[in-house]
Amino acid sequence: MLFKLIILGAAAYFGFSFFRKNKEKLFGRSKKEEDDSPVELVKDPVCNTFVEMDTPFKVKYYDRVYYFCSQGCRDSFIEQMKNGGKK
Repeated sequence: MLFKLIILGAAAYFGFSFFRKNKEKLFGRSKKEEDDSPVELVKDPVCNTFVEMDTPFKVKYYDRVYYFCSQGCRDSFIEQMKNGGKK
């Protein structure tokens, strides 16, 4: 009986040690690795919504880059620029 208890304790210890060392591999990133840095936001010139700079909806117009919340806002901006910048 004592031998079974020792074997069970050793198995639990090694299982816990394995889980603790490999939890990032099993479940993804750990809390320490998460990026909590602030995100820079810019204003969408069409609807005035704030969007992240890594948005896929952006247009370079002359020397300036404009960022948009959606493809619709981007297309609306392009149409406005084709019509001479009128809203």
